[in-house]
Order: sequence, then structure tokens, then C-alpha cells
Amino acid sequence: MKNLICQSKNPLTPWIAVLIGIFTALSSVSKAQDYSFRIDLSGQGQDILLIPGLTCDGAVWDATVSELQQNYTCHVITLPGFAEQPAIDVSEGFTPQMSSELIRYVQENQLNQPIVIGHSLGGFLALDMLSQEPELFSKAVIVDALPFLAKIQNPQATEESMKPAAKNMIAAQQNTPPEQYAEQQRMYLRSMITDEANIDTAMQWGAASDRSTVGQAMYDLYTTDLRDDIAQINKPVLVLGAYIAYLQYGVTKEMTLTNFQNQYSELKGVQISLSDKGKHFIMWDDPDFFMQQTTDFLSKQ
Repeated sequence: MKNLICQSKNPLTPWIAVLIGIFTALSSVSKAQDYSFRIDLSGQGQDILLIPGLTCDGAVWDATVSELQQNYTCHVITLPGFAEQPAIDVSEGFTPQMSSELIRYVQENQLNQPIVIGHSLGGFLALDMLSQEPELFSKAVIVDALPFLAKIQNPQATEESMKPAAKNMIAAQQNTPPEQYAEQQRMYLRSMITDEANIDTAMQWGAASDRSTVGQAMYDLYTTDLRDDIAQINKPVLVLGAYIAYLQYGVTKEMTLTNFQNQYSELKGVQISLSDKGKHFIMWDDPDFFMQQTTDFLSKQ
């Protein structure tokens, strides 16, 4: 009888495994739906969050992930409103929501002191997150991003003084006809990216981005000053900067380095290194420099 009972239970075992798999999958989907950003996971090892810049798809990190996924679990983010990712209500601000939501993602998924790599807007978000929750993360790589963008263009800029100018700039962009807007974007991207194929890719992502989200994100960047906040960061930070796109305007490597040092003066122990080949998209324009700097930094204890 004992054998008969055991045999009668055996046929159920595969179905139990299937049900467990279904419930696990549904749980994962449910968790993913809790966040406004898209998450693409790959690799194994210590967790890394990779956050792209304005209008960019997480695919901007494809070459980086290809190198890192052997030793790290890569959480590639595509922010809401960018590159076909559905937009959200940003009337109360974009960057504060994103910082809070990314922090929640780390906490709810119990990521153990992940690394953050952020480009441009993504780098700004990384600085904001580490300033708010320094103990939650282990280190960060900031790719051509500054704690207060407006200060580079206007030495007298403050958060309050930049609000009217930023509103006017965003309003002008919102009212630009689509064809003219696309032409402006291509000219803008040529100052940020060297390879024409990569410019085309970035153009496609921009065309598939929500203009209201783009405008609010830009407004936040121009009116938020994190220079004092980053003093709270007590973890290693590597900052990679670019300058060659501005040589024609008389900007030198030394001037750029001084600007970065001034912006990051409150962040103790920050490492700053400038690319001699790359424009703003350093990981695309100067991949050898980017990967060497990043992997050396990540390997240090």
C-alpha cells in the first residue's frame, strides 16, 4: 500500500513544478510592473545599475554590458518617456521621481550595495541617489555629468535664477515644429557623438521619446544644484569627462578639468579622468578608454 501511495503521488510532481514556475514568473512580471522604467537583466555577480542619458534606450550600454556581464549582474534601465518606454506624469518633476524609484528598486529587490554607472542625465541621477542613500551603494561611475549643469554655461547661475530661463528654453522646444525639432536634434547630437550611425540611433530614440518628459528632465537638470549634496557621498566615485567637441570654441583640456574639479570639490576622493578622443557619449566614441577606466576602477577594493 505504501508503494501504491507513493506511485499515485508521482504524476503530480511535474505539475507542481510547472505551477511553481508559473507563480514565480507572474511574481517577476508583477515586480517589473511596479516600476515606470524598463529593466533588462543579464550576467552574474555583483549588481550594477546602468542608467542612460536623456532620450536614450538602455541599449546605449550594450557594448558595456557585453564586457561586464561575465563578472557582474547588469540591471540596464530605460527611463520612462524615453525611446518608446511609456511616459508618466512628470508635473511634479522627473529627476526626483526617478531617484526615489531607483532607490526603491534597489531596496525592494534587496540588491547588496550595487554599483551605479550613469551617463549624462543618468550620471546626475546616480549622484542624487548616492547623496540621499550613500550606504545603499558601493561605488559609482559618472560619465560626462555634472552636479550643476547650468553653472558651466552661466558662472552666476543659481537654482532660482535659472528657473525663468529654463522655462523659456523648454517652452521654445515644445513649440518647435517636428521637422525643425529633428534638424536641431541632429545638429546637437553631432556635437555629442562622432559616428554617424550612432547619431542615427540616438535620433531614433529621440523621435520615440515623449517631448514633455524630455522638457521636464532638462528643466530639472538646469535648476537643480547637487554640488553641496554630494558631500554626503562616502563611496568611491569615478568621473569621466569629455572636452574635444569644444576645442573649436577655445576650450582646452586643462580648462575642462578645472571645471570638473570645481564642480566636484565637495566630493572627497573623487577620481576625474578626461577622454582625449570621445565627445559626450564617451562609451561610444572612446570605448577603449571607457572600458579600461571603468574595469580598473571596479576591480579596486
